[in-house]
Amino acid sequence: MKSKTRLPALLLLLLAAPLVLALGPAPYPAGPVSFAVYPPEPGAVRPGERFRYRFSWNGIQAAQAVWETKPAPNRPGWLYSRADGTIVGTVAALFSANDYLASCLRADTFKPETYTVRIRESLDYYDMSVGFNHRAGIASRTRTTRSLTAAKTYEFSNAYCPVGTALLIRSLPWKTGDERRFEVIDGNDRYLLVVRGGAIENLTVPAGAFRAIRLEPSIFRLPGERSRETARYWQRQRVKDQGRTANMTSFAMWMQLDPPRAFLKVRTDVFFGHVDMELVEMSVPQAP
Repeated sequence: MKSKTRLPALLLLLLAAPLVLALGPAPYPAGPVSFAVYPPEPGAVRPGERFRYRFSWNGIQAAQAVWETKPAPNRPGWLYSRADGTIVGTVAALFSANDYLASCLRADTFKPETYTVRIRESLDYYDMSVGFNHRAGIASRTRTTRSLTAAKTYEFSNAYCPVGTALLIRSLPWKTGDERRFEVIDGNDRYLLVVRGGAIENLTVPAGAFRAIRLEPSIFRLPGERSRETARYWQRQRVKDQGRTANMTSFAMWMQLDPPRAFLKVRTDVFFGHVDMELVEMSVPQAP
């Protein structure tokens, strides 16, 4: 499990996977994991939409991020979705970051063709790309640092990248008590993400006042080979997770109840305090 906390990466939920590993209310699986197919609701995600977020660390402004989804150039039926994050304010005097995450994915399913990451930080520097072969059920990753390039492959059954997962979650109607499972590959690992619908609340963020649903995520590391999803694997994984020092002790996320179902707020408690993400501004084209 990684030990670094990347503020802009919190933009897409689930991009904090290495930090929230084994955190959440869902129980550990006991064997092979199956993943349902969730048809996206048409029009919930709208090409041309743009969301701007701010991050604070213990109440101090720390980072900003912009997430934009557009039609992929010269590729009808495909989207290009990208999130850019930078460290700002007082924190920028101590730590620099200029990162982005991007994916080219099908507009009707949010299944990714490629997922790319660029990290430019004071303590970390790399480029990573993941190609998804959905017919073969293989994801191929290349990660390049200043000194070396490493490749890795993952087997999967119904996988999404973090960007596609976030879009798919937004495209689905949620009510209290709903629970859905997602298979996520971020290039560092393969994960089981379980999301439960929590309480419906009135929530005010800088972008305005909204009816929101609280989403409760649980996330577990899956093996790179599907044949290893056995009862023994999960027993050993539970022991490993119990022996780790938690980087993050709680994770709460609120999403707009109705389309476009923007992510409104994330609140995390970590070992050095708390980090908050809030929606500052959104621009969403009118539904056709």
